[in-house]
Amino acid sequence: MIDHVSCVVKLKIHAIKSGYIVFYDHLGDIEKELRQKAFIESPFTGNKCLVLPFGTQELYIRGNPSTWFQDHNLFGVNSVDIIKDFILSVCETVKPTGLTPMEKIRIDLGIYRLTRLDITEYLTVGTTQKDTSEFINYLQSYCRSRAGRSILTGDSVYFGKHSRRWTFKFYDKLKEMETKKEFNIPNKAVIDEYLKGKCRAELTLRSPELKNITLENGCNWSNELIINTYSNYIGKLTMPTQIETTTSDYEDLPPRMIGIIESWKKGTSIKDILPKATFYRYRRDIINDTGIDISTPSPSINNCRTLVKKIDVTRAEEPPKSITENPKLYYLPKAV
Repeated sequence: MIDHVSCVVKLKIHAIKSGYIVFYDHLGDIEKELRQKAFIESPFTGNKCLVLPFGTQELYIRGNPSTWFQDHNLFGVNSVDIIKDFILSVCETVKPTGLTPMEKIRIDLGIYRLTRLDITEYLTVGTTQKDTSEFINYLQSYCRSRAGRSILTGDSVYFGKHSRRWTFKFYDKLKEMETKKEFNIPNKAVIDEYLKGKCRAELTLRSPELKNITLENGCNWSNELIINTYSNYIGKLTMPTQIETTTSDYEDLPPRMIGIIESWKKGTSIKDILPKATFYRYRRDIINDTGIDISTPSPSINNCRTLVKKIDVTRAEEPPKSITENPKLYYLPKAV
């Protein structure tokens, strides 16, 4: 599902109710004025979305398409169309006089600039909440990304939590629901049963990363690309397990790599003796060729290595029809 969108869209606007912060100099003259962000309510659910005009020609939008249309973000569709519907609905709310035909066409063609996009999936990791808890603990203890080990905050596991580019967050949504006593939703028993044994995995792509992968413009996205992008980034996370190794596992590698592996087996911290760029280049090449991860602590036994495996992503099945066929629980864009 699309869990969050921040974007800038071309829109002629003249007035949005928001305040200003005014800075004065010592003589009482105005030095500068900063326009405050405004919050508008969804006509569907009453949930709020942040908007900020950039002059009179552009509008910054930040909000959750799912909660804008269906009052919750437990599940939803992974679709470019829900992004377009969200932007269109927000713009129509901001501009009650109506959008021009050209403004509607630009949104429909994806002519807007994304500054953040969150893509969320559920992973099936078992059949009970205990299975989900054990999976999250395993992620926290053993799973790694290039940025290093995970960060545990509360009951959630983050990879790249403080990164300006991309972040993954794993947690138990059912457990979160149980802690929020005010959470009230129809068909709750069916939803609770559906969420058992599932881990929620949220990918956040921020502006520098969207630019880097040339997906900053909305027109570059497709429904298939949303799924492929998510799979690509979750594939960047690895889980190590200890298995027996012999020199035959790496004897065909270039001599320089063999020397690195032998030093690592003897207890040398390779990260401390190589330049950063060189270390990560060797680590990538050695993982690809042998599955050995030289970034992990050196094993205490000489004939032991860390084999890197990508997370086995098992996407959860679609929610039951009693949910997906209920418009109040599951919003479907017009084009889906």
